[in-house]
Amino acid sequence: MHFPSLSSFALAATIIATFTGSALSQNLLERVRAKGEVVCGVELQSAPLEFTEQGEAKGYSVELLKLVSQEMGLKFRYVDVPFPSLLPGLDTGKFDMSCSSVTVTKARVEKFYYSLPIAEGSVGLIKMKKDASIKTSADIAGKVVGAAKGTSMYKLLQDYAKTLPGGVKEIREYIDYNQGYADMIAGRIVAMANPLPNILYAAKQRSDTFEVLLPAFGPKAYLGWMVRNTDDSKPLMDEINKVLAKLNASGKMDELQEKWLGVKLGLPADKVPAPLY
Repeated sequence: MHFPSLSSFALAATIIATFTGSALSQNLLERVRAKGEVVCGVELQSAPLEFTEQGEAKGYSVELLKLVSQEMGLKFRYVDVPFPSLLPGLDTGKFDMSCSSVTVTKARVEKFYYSLPIAEGSVGLIKMKKDASIKTSADIAGKVVGAAKGTSMYKLLQDYAKTLPGGVKEIREYIDYNQGYADMIAGRIVAMANPLPNILYAAKQRSDTFEVLLPAFGPKAYLGWMVRNTDDSKPLMDEINKVLAKLNASGKMDELQEKWLGVKLGLPADKVPAPLY
């Protein structure tokens, strides 16, 4: 029986160590280019930005990412998760990046590295059109309102409620927006806090039912995609940002905004504005 020599084992160990070391030395951009795929955590429950229709991902952000994909020659594969699981999943490396349109906040920029703004995310209120008791945002004082669980919208609504005489009666938390809209239709809440793209789209789709209270009560904010705030992950987002700046300058982002949101947002194309909260 022939046994490999010690030198054979040593050579094999050297080859394995060299291969492993090379893989470990690659940053995230190099690794996704090697496999041709970026794994994206996303909550597909947020029309008109990211949602599903007949099992297919749809929306403004989805179409924008398709343009980025074409420019970069990479596939972006979605993993649909509830929003409360999105950022913890990104933080622990379950996904390469977050492809949900997430509000830029002071707390998040400490842990995550954002794309250039892909939409404006100022938070406002949507209500039942027939409810004459709610004419401005301040009219929610003393009433039951809602917001999505674990989001910046919930925190902003809490802060805003403190500025109202007597505050609000209750802020109910929802796993997804549709649950909140259903409760609003049923009369269990009088209004729901969401970013302007979401509520403007909902009111556009059901103009006989919903109405948006303008101006928005929240400070001006922006939405973006995210990777972990590490040297390993930044090169991927830097490349994505180059493409986003190009799409912004070419007017292709404006075209998508008009298609899905009904307006041109005039987004910054050179940097992520410092968050106000």
